[in-house]
Amino acid sequence: MTLIAVPITPGNRKDFADLRVKDDQEHLIATNEYWLDQSARVDVSETFGLVKDGENVGLFSLIDPRHVPDEDEDRDHLQTDCGYLWRIMLDGKAQGQGLGPQALTLIEDYVRGAGLKGLSMTTMDTKAGNALPFYLSQGYTPTGRRLGDEIELIKRFSEGDHA
Repeated sequence: MTLIAVPITPGNRKDFADLRVKDDQEHLIATNEYWLDQSARVDVSETFGLVKDGENVGLFSLIDPRHVPDEDEDRDHLQTDCGYLWRIMLDGKAQGQGLGPQALTLIEDYVRGAGLKGLSMTTMDTKAGNALPFYLSQGYTPTGRRLGDEIELIKRFSEGDHA
């Protein structure tokens, strides 16, 4: 019943790489194999698998902007006081079970515990089947910026929030 995050390691990587979104969502996200290869080359990212009741159900990658060097060309894409949810996916078989809100809460608690003031992300908003309505329903709001072909969203934590 509990959703947990586990670091991706060489020992569990293949199991998480084999997860797949629904067929009609494949145009919205890179394959997990590509994602894991890319995130392994980005020193400032952390990638975790999502596990529910012993079953692998998803992945997410975070970037803490405090670890991004000032000279990094992508630094201006980050909110300097907020964690950045670089990528998130739930396996197609795990969707529709209420895991999306649980995953965001888990990620938000992790980011809050790291001392950051909120969570930001970008998402497709012009392609069919995009997750924008879901993120809006979870309290994320557009910042007014577009980064590439995606809209930036943010959720700031209130002072009273605790991990």
